[in-house]
Order: sequence, then C-alpha cells, then structure tokens
Amino acid sequence: MVSAVSQKKIPTWREVIGESVLIEYKLKFALNFSYDIFDVINEGQQFEYLGFALSPTIRMAIMRKDQLFRDVECVSKMVDRYNDIVLNLSTPEVNVF
Repeated sequence: MVSAVSQKKIPTWREVIGESVLIEYKLKFALNFSYDIFDVINEGQQFEYLGFALSPTIRMAIMRKDQLFRDVECVSKMVDRYNDIVLNLSTPEVNVF
C-alpha cells in the first residue's frame, strides 16, 4: 500500500492537465466497456443448459446479466448527456464550470 507521504508527491489531474482541457479541445469522455462480455455470458448459459457444471462466478454473472446490461446502458447515457452538456457550454459558462 502506498504511504500517505508518498501520495502527497503525486500530482492531481488538475495540476497536470488544467481546469478545462476537455472543453478547450472539444474532447469527450467515452465508456470503456466491451459488449463482448454478453456473448461470453450467453455461451455460459448455453453450457449450463447442456448440463455442464459452471463455477459460481459464471453462474452469478448469468443471473446478473440483465442488471449488468441496464447498468451499462445507464452509465452510457449519463456519459453521453454529460458530453452534450459540456460541449454546449458557452465561454463564460466554461469559466464557471
């Protein structure tokens, strides 16, 4: 674990990048998530249907597939809304933001 003394030497995001670099360069946040995980979960469901014994982790993922999908969709919508709001800010609003 990193000690508190050494953590004080690590610069923060704002110290390195600045206050509004995303806005100045019209950059956006993006969701870093691969929907391929749902293919893997579906394959696990097929294995379970065929009678194979699955690990508890895979079974839990299968049971929570719908919740995971809803959560990912909600986060994706939130990031899109944030990007839309930030990119539509005027210059005075950017300085306040």
